[in-house]
Amino acid sequence: MVMKKSLTLSLVLGLCLTLTSAWAGQAPALSPELAKVDAYVQQAWSESGIPGLALAAVDNDQVLLKGYGLANLETKQPVTPNTLFEIGSCTKAFTGLALVQLRSDTGLDFQTPAAKFLPLFYGLYQGRQAPISLADLLHHTSGIPDSTIMTLPSGDQDYALKKTTLGVSGLNLAFTPGSQFSYATVNYDVAAQILQVVSGMSYEDYLTERVLRPLELNQSLVGCQTLVASSHPEMASGYKAGFMRPQAYLPPPFRGNYPAGYVISNARDMALWLRLQMGLVDNPLSPLIRQTQAPNRQVQAGPGDYYALGWYVTDKGAIHHDGVNPTFTAFVGFDPALRKGVVVLTNYNSSLAGNIGWGALAVMMGQDPRPVHDTFDYPLMMDKQATIACLVLGAIGLALALICLVLLWRVLSGARSFAPLAAWRFLLLGLLMVLTPIVVYLVMKLPEQLLGATWEAMAVWGPISLEAAAKLVLVVWCLFLIAANLALIFPRRRPGALA
Repeated sequence: MVMKKSLTLSLVLGLCLTLTSAWAGQAPALSPELAKVDAYVQQAWSESGIPGLALAAVDNDQVLLKGYGLANLETKQPVTPNTLFEIGSCTKAFTGLALVQLRSDTGLDFQTPAAKFLPLFYGLYQGRQAPISLADLLHHTSGIPDSTIMTLPSGDQDYALKKTTLGVSGLNLAFTPGSQFSYATVNYDVAAQILQVVSGMSYEDYLTERVLRPLELNQSLVGCQTLVASSHPEMASGYKAGFMRPQAYLPPPFRGNYPAGYVISNARDMALWLRLQMGLVDNPLSPLIRQTQAPNRQVQAGPGDYYALGWYVTDKGAIHHDGVNPTFTAFVGFDPALRKGVVVLTNYNSSLAGNIGWGALAVMMGQDPRPVHDTFDYPLMMDKQATIACLVLGAIGLALALICLVLLWRVLSGARSFAPLAAWRFLLLGLLMVLTPIVVYLVMKLPEQLLGATWEAMAVWGPISLEAAAKLVLVVWCLFLIAANLALIFPRRRPGALA
């Protein structure tokens, strides 16, 4: 009898504790797998230098939503599951779904040459026009060079997408369309221009009304931080590397690149997106979602990878995509058979988002993750090199500035005076004048030689320290010219020379 009363009392107390926890808004305990993911991401984020990170992890019916760090370093606003991030090229899966839906509604044939819908769009291969199909665009087999990302026109005009399309029309293609894979983000912009022509709707309206809202992704939208931050207080501030630390930066709007990289979402909506992709949630668009995951097996996208419609698909069936914008990065990866998936969203331009995403997925699968810094991080490497260059150039510049001041003081004090130029001095000054435009030309052409870009593009995509290093090169050269001119035109007065 006493045991019965004790058992009853325990059950009542347990029920009271459960109700109290629910009333207090406490989340249910995580599964062991998700608890390990949480611990891993917490550690990986703390080592990464990323200002803020949002995580959505789905393990069958269990969902982990969590924020790490700050959405805004200035206001100390923390990241939450509701914090909005640009998801970069993870947008392409949404655009792929929109076009599959358009095909379902209108009978649109993906094998139709794009020129049928866009008469001014064409590509050239070996001097001849080469037809590019919509499928080529969606599978990144068009032959359009990947360097075109550096020539994307900025702006927020209604005709921005058409402008982007015309900007790559008539280009020399890297290969015959359909024969090889070469990831070029602009492919999805051209594909979306076809969507606009066929549907009669803007890309933004189509994606919002026909895809995002039917999927109940009600906090997601199309746009960029620069334009939506004032109306969306949950929007994270974006950062990129500069002098070995995150620097706040507002890039210009690239509306002509929205279909390839500018869906804005949060961990909560992206968790639902994961569950839709893995069939854990049913929706009228679910059959079309499955179609976007079907890879093009005619051309490999990389070792063990094929490209579907906005997704990479591995030989083992895992599906994934990274997203990189000037100040945001993202990763989405999942295994539809095991129904396990991860989304990582960050407000920093770095490859570490993908590293953390793959690591979290490995932990969820019971595997050991690779160290976060185990792979090459180009933006951070470039920032490190540019920062070192700035320090060296700054030291040289200070030394030259001091030399210029000393020379100028000696000229004013009479220790150095003007003298007619000897032939060797005249030739040396002439050589410096000839070298000056060459130095300026080399500095201006450096981004083109490295990445096929302009300084305008590098100001958007590169670390802040890189532009500073280039400017310091020119400052140092100018100081060197001033010092050389003072030394050559005003030589030291010899003892006994007349005043």
